[in-house]
Amino acid sequence: MSYPWNTVYDLPDFTFIAGTEQEFTFNILDSASAAMSLTSCTCTWELAYFGSASSVLVKTATTSGSSNVMVVTLASGDTTGLSGRFVHQPVVTTLAGKEYRPSQGLITIAPRIA
Repeated sequence: MSYPWNTVYDLPDFTFIAGTEQEFTFNILDSASAAMSLTSCTCTWELAYFGSASSVLVKTATTSGSSNVMVVTLASGDTTGLSGRFVHQPVVTTLAGKEYRPSQGLITIAPRIA
């Protein structure tokens, strides 16, 4: 999927059970809606409780295949203790230190049944 530049909550809503492995793939576009090269960029992904500006999880992303694709993999231990409604954002930081947050979405993490 490709997402327009800097649109609030443009990613589809997603729900999963805490402690399950997940993979998120993002096609990163620049302000002109063209594929943004991620060469020499640092790519991360942040998760925060809905309504909070403090991250509860930050993961380093990898670039894969196309030069504008970033992939974030969550291990089961990353979300085992989490539940609720969250906002997630891919983050791209250029070599010059400029930060881009091209999109965000809502995730619901359901608690694990023990």
